[in-house]
Amino acid sequence: MCGAAWPCSPAKLGLLARYRDDRVGLLVFLGARLVEAAAELPADVDLYARFVTWARQRTGGDRHGP
Repeated sequence: MCGAAWPCSPAKLGLLARYRDDRVGLLVFLGARLVEAAAELPADVDLYARFVTWARQRTGGDRHGP
């Protein structure tokens, strides 16, 4: 753990590698973690940006992703 809020940069890189060929699976996984976090964190935390926005961004090689 790096000490930053999850998903921190190392976690994001690991998730992108793990779900390299399954962007939908990554978004489903992150959505489930977002729901868990919403039950535990203050309502003013921007969970969508923290958990989902970064994973939806297209990369140069992402031809089939969202």
